[in-house]
Amino acid sequence: MRRRTLNILRKPNTNYQFAAGNAGSRLQFRSRGHMAKTRQIPPQERTGEQLLEDLSIELRNVGVCDYGLPDGVRLVEHIFQVKAIHMDLARRGVDSRSRLELLSKETAWQMQELLDDCLAFLEKMPFARDPDGIRRTLRCRACGKAERPPEAKVFWFCDACMGRVVDAIRSRVPYAGIILMRTDTPACRCPHADGDTVLAMDGSRDFPSYGVCEKCILEDTERRMTLSGREQGRRMEPLAKPGMLIRYERY
Repeated sequence: MRRRTLNILRKPNTNYQFAAGNAGSRLQFRSRGHMAKTRQIPPQERTGEQLLEDLSIELRNVGVCDYGLPDGVRLVEHIFQVKAIHMDLARRGVDSRSRLELLSKETAWQMQELLDDCLAFLEKMPFARDPDGIRRTLRCRACGKAERPPEAKVFWFCDACMGRVVDAIRSRVPYAGIILMRTDTPACRCPHADGDTVLAMDGSRDFPSYGVCEKCILEDTERRMTLSGREQGRRMEPLAKPGMLIRYERY
């Protein structure tokens, strides 16, 4: 039986152009229909209510993908889609506040703040915030009451909990969310350790199997302090070069 193939071609309805912020970067993207899709009615023919719904969809997509900041391609597509829709709404004088309040209740995220951060991208990173104001992707896995730095590598813990992990290793008393161990298996321990070294594992993971020593934690803490405040601009450099045009095609 011969297999039949159906190819569907979609053409853009309109183009949007943006100039990025102080970072001077320029990006070019084409939507591929990732995540939830906006309506395929040309933007100029959409009603204000339809545009508000499109904005809600794209803000949800940003919140779902915020783990990819700052250079996830799909995520950046959604961020610039938010910018495009917001520009349409502003041009028409449509107030989005009431819809964003409803969206905040639907998602349990602070959507007005997410919109503001999308509009300020690249100066700000649009992480979705929980009702308590903590960026959910950066929430500390140990205490759950503070944020880890985006540069966190060894453990996704806040700085205070990283200090508690060091104290736990030194005192040989486990801290909540931390498992202390020794192992003779090299594959399960950091390169600094041997069979007598006390190691810490992230107890919040389903199957913790790799331990790190005090030296690893202190090195990561120092690295966090070094990268803090600089990582955002440095990581965006490979994406685009100054002078390039941000061109986004709406479908």
